Amino acid sequence: MTNKYAEKRIIEPHLYYATPARVLADTRLQGREKLKVLQTMRMDAGYLAAATTAQLGGGRVPNLQRVESAIRALKQANGRNA
Repeated sequence: MTNKYAEKRIIEPHLYYATPARVLADTRLQGREKLKVLQTMRMDAGYLAAATTAQLGGGRVPNLQRVESAIRALKQANGRNA
């Protein structure tokens, strides 16, 4: 079960983390929780890219490449392939 601290960050990571590296550095999150936060960031970055392509504008979310890189680093640190 995920705690409230993690739940908030999984749902709206942009409110708590300026970059994916900040997620990785958060010592209060476990590996699985960090992965969930990064997956939400990846989804948000994808939505922003689509909105930008459609000229709808968008909010501040991390670059998709940085999110993907952070996910790979987390998986490698946990002994799993990306």
